[in-house]
Amino acid sequence: MTISTEKVGARIYVTGNTFAVKNQLKAAGCHWDGDRKQWWIGASKAVDIASIVGSLDSQPAPNEDLAEKRVFAKVEYKNRTYYVIAEGSDRVRLTVLDGSIDLWANKSDCNLIKEYQPRQVWDGRRYSNNTVTRYTTLGSLRNFISQRKSDEATVTAGGVPDGWCIDLEDGSLKPRHECDIPAN
Repeated sequence: MTISTEKVGARIYVTGNTFAVKNQLKAAGCHWDGDRKQWWIGASKAVDIASIVGSLDSQPAPNEDLAEKRVFAKVEYKNRTYYVIAEGSDRVRLTVLDGSIDLWANKSDCNLIKEYQPRQVWDGRRYSNNTVTRYTTLGSLRNFISQRKSDEATVTAGGVPDGWCIDLEDGSLKPRHECDIPAN
């Protein structure tokens, strides 16, 4: 993780990818500059912040598990597909399915492909009419894609995937809930 400082007037700005260490910077007395999208501290604390930034710069980046992060949308940014996992007023946090890329971008530079809406599902308790809100996460998208690839391989091998059936009306392979035959 590359983090450094830059003196501008009476302020010392902390530059680089500081998202993962923002709490440490806040605790050190830094303030957020929304226009520059950087943390800053008064120049009188230059020695203090230099030692803090030096220690942060030598640490490996925290390995944040993005699998349980809620996905708000799928977007195209710079001709590549990303998933939005956080939103600000004018910026969005983007990542890819495996989490290997994690960045912030201006909303205006992103083209919306799909929005992921929360869904209400039965809470699973017997004799309950309650529902809970479920959100699409990176992990659930990974599982969905993995299952579809497995289903495709089964069909290619001439089999019928679990939860699928051959429709009696048109003879095509469909998910069981779309077939005109009763479930066994």
